[in-house]
Amino acid sequence: MKDAAPRPAKERFAYGLRLNQEWLAASDEADAADHEARLLEELKKITLSELVNRSPEASVAKAEHWARAHEKYREAMEKAVAARTEANRLKARAEKLHKDWETWRTMESSRRTELRMTAGI
Repeated sequence: MKDAAPRPAKERFAYGLRLNQEWLAASDEADAADHEARLLEELKKITLSELVNRSPEASVAKAEHWARAHEKYREAMEKAVAARTEANRLKARAEKLHKDWETWRTMESSRRTELRMTAGI
C-alpha cells in the first residue's frame, strides 16, 4: 500500500500554526477560568467566616456547623466547585491541544530528517 501524497509545505505550516494558536487561546481561557475558580474559593472562605461571626451559636464548633449548613454558604460552595470543575476541564483541553501541537512538531521534524537522509545530506 502506497502512502498518501505529502501535503504541500504551505498547508503543513498553516496546520501547525493553527494548532499553536488554538493551544495558546485554550491556555488563556484555562488561565482565566483558574483565576475565577481561585477567586470563588477564597470568597467561599470569606462567606464562611462572615456566617460564623453572625451565628447565634455560643461555641465556635457549633457556629461553624451552623454556617456550613447556611444556604448562603452552600451557594458559595456550589459556585466554587462549578468554577473549579470548568477550570479543570479547560486546562485538560489546553494540555491536549499542546500535545497535539508537539506531536505535529515531532512528525514534521521526523519528515525533514527523513528527507535529508534520502537526499544524502
